[in-house]
Amino acid sequence: MIRQSAKVSIVVCTALGCIISGCSTLTSSGPTLAQLIDRKPADDQIAIAKLKEKRGDLDEAQQLYGDVLKLDPTNVEALRRS
Repeated sequence: MIRQSAKVSIVVCTALGCIISGCSTLTSSGPTLAQLIDRKPADDQIAIAKLKEKRGDLDEAQQLYGDVLKLDPTNVEALRRS
């Protein structure tokens, strides 16, 4: 799990990279900067679990969904996929 300070650093670096390169991914098709900053650890684990599921790593995905439910027992996405 990524610590909050590391997550903020990643978001800031991504935003700065987009500003420097002139890309618009943070404003058009991608999430906004506010959405990236407001993400919860469970959201990150869900995203990783979905990637693992897509790649066929079903056991690892299932474990991550279970970890999410430990953090947030009412997480609809984890409940639906576990």
